[in-house]
Amino acid sequence: MRQKKESCILPDVRRVLVAWIGNTDLRAPAEPYQVGLGPVCQALETRQFDEAFLLSNYKNDVVPYLNWLRSRTKTRIELVKEELTGPTQFGEIYEAAIRGVLKAQGKTPGETALTFHLSPGTPAMAGRAGWRFETSRCSSRGSLVRARKWSPAPSIERV
Repeated sequence: MRQKKESCILPDVRRVLVAWIGNTDLRAPAEPYQVGLGPVCQALETRQFDEAFLLSNYKNDVVPYLNWLRSRTKTRIELVKEELTGPTQFGEIYEAAIRGVLKAQGKTPGETALTFHLSPGTPAMAGRAGWRFETSRCSSRGSLVRARKWSPAPSIERV
C-alpha cells in the first residue's frame, strides 16, 4: 500500500508562490488549446499556496489575466508591478526579484515558505538573476519549481 506523501512544511507557515508573469500566462485564458493553463496557473492548481506574488513588467493591462486566474484558485494573488528597460536586464531583474521576495516575506520572513517558479518570463527572469540566489539566502523553506509542459499531463516539478 502506498502512503500519502506528507509535506515537510509546518502547518502554521505561509506557503507563498513568487513568479514573473510570462507571455504564455497571458495567452492562456484565450488560447488554452495552444498554450495550456500557463505556468503560473499550473502551479496554483497543482500545489497548495496561501498567497501568490506575481511580478509583471508588462506595459499592457494584466488585470483580465489576473481576474481569470483568481476565478480558478482560492489562493490570494497580489500583483507586483515592476518597470524594466528590457526583459533581459539582469541587474534590474535582480533588484525586482529582491523587492518581490521582500514583499512576499512580509513582516514574518521566518514563518514564510517561498516557492520560486522558474518557468514564466524570459530566461533572465527564470533564475539566472535572482531566484536561485534568493532561494539560498531565504530560510531552508525556500524551493524552486518549473512547469513540465511536455509531459503527458502538464505538471509542476521541484528543481
